[in-house]
Amino acid sequence: MENCLEEREISLEKVQEQQLMQTIISNTPRKDIVDKLLWKEDKNGIFIVKSAYNAIRGVPIGENNGVFTYLRNLKTSLNLLHFGCKVIIEKIPTKVALWRRGVVVGDIRCVMCKEKEETISHLFFNCAITKRVWNQFDNWEGVCFVHHNHPLINF
Repeated sequence: MENCLEEREISLEKVQEQQLMQTIISNTPRKDIVDKLLWKEDKNGIFIVKSAYNAIRGVPIGENNGVFTYLRNLKTSLNLLHFGCKVIIEKIPTKVALWRRGVVVGDIRCVMCKEKEETISHLFFNCAITKRVWNQFDNWEGVCFVHHNHPLINF
């Protein structure tokens, strides 16, 4: 009886060994295909600094491309376009952004409402005072617009 158990264990080991060998053989490199390096953070597989920057920031591949193309095609001043881009990539020097860079700013609450931390999303889209300004602008322009919490969605 004991011999029979040992034989089963040995045969199970042989089956697992054969499966492992099959896996190794099926994954060996093909000689008819030349290896090449691909940068997985770019949809074309080519390394560019922008894709590395976005990978570090955690931006999905190609997420901002449509927005920046849209902004580039707008018929407006370059200053406004530049400002819009800075809002999207979160490079406006809000109190929280300055504090994170080690700049002493004292109180990091919103300069407008004094209730929440002053981030780009809060300052431009979530602050109660800012919302009133946007609503007044919408009324003045005669449009109905839903403002979102994330700057990218608003464009």
